Amino acid sequence: RRLRLPGRPFLSCRMTQLYDEGAVLYMYIATSAAGLPNERSLQAFESLEHTARRAILDAGGNVSHHHGVGKLRSNLLKQSQSSTYNDLLHRLKHALDPGNVLAARNGVWSLSTKD
Repeated sequence: RRLRLPGRPFLSCRMTQLYDEGAVLYMYIATSAAGLPNERSLQAFESLEHTARRAILDAGGNVSHHHGVGKLRSNLLKQSQSSTYNDLLHRLKHALDPGNVLAARNGVWSLSTKD
């Protein structure tokens, strides 16, 4: 309601894997953007996604299962991974790819902010 989007939103969830540590839930949010300008549609999507991901993290969930988090969500890793683990990833990246050729300047793998 706060976003004043047309139509009724739809939320769906499915469990794809079950482990000793917990389950993998895929959450789907659908809403209509009919009649909205492209910029407004993008703003609405970003707001919905940010709110949903924040709720998941605040409830103890994680940003990603076996898929990458991507550039747009890499800033959320700080809440779901320890600084020690993130430092280890950066050191490993630097040791294995000192030329920063693989995934250069991409989210968590960016060496430009660490070096």
